[in-house]
Amino acid sequence: MKNEEILEYLKKNIKEKRYHHILRVADTAEKLAIVHDIPVDKVYTAALLHDCAKGNEESLLKDYKNIIVNEWVSLEEELKEKSLIHGPLAGIIARDVFGIEEKDILNAVIYHTTGRENMTKLEKIVFLADKLEPKRDYPGVDTIREAAQIDLEKAMLLTIDNTMTYLIENQELIAVITVKTRNNILRR
Repeated sequence: MKNEEILEYLKKNIKEKRYHHILRVADTAEKLAIVHDIPVDKVYTAALLHDCAKGNEESLLKDYKNIIVNEWVSLEEELKEKSLIHGPLAGIIARDVFGIEEKDILNAVIYHTTGRENMTKLEKIVFLADKLEPKRDYPGVDTIREAAQIDLEKAMLLTIDNTMTYLIENQELIAVITVKTRNNILRR
């Protein structure tokens, strides 16, 4: 029932192109959850919610900025970057609009763009599904898709390295939390 409510919310609050992206991410996440023996229902819900704030960041920030600052102090950097803030905002919507209380679902939504240290398998699957859904086409994506079927850690590392290379080549900022995520994976 909750997923139906989420789908209705998405249809009303995001653009059609984003809606289809979310459905592809949810489908990809579901497939990865089956391969890696993770509860499909939780993964699917998190995947549906991951971009529920995308495109509406400015209006949502007016209502939710204080909540983010007070509850997720570590996300101060994300508040400054429009491309990153939709994750924490989506986490608030998941909790406050849909009553999601499971920490792993909320973390999967909040950190689907940046990653975080000590991610659960559920979080990794949503992170990867967003980067690997079928319409994603970038150098190395097929290699990462293959790795994701076998080893989530390896796929995470390949994805983060790929993203960091892109950001460096384009003179863009790299979120400190993403560097910490990478280092955490390498330390395991």
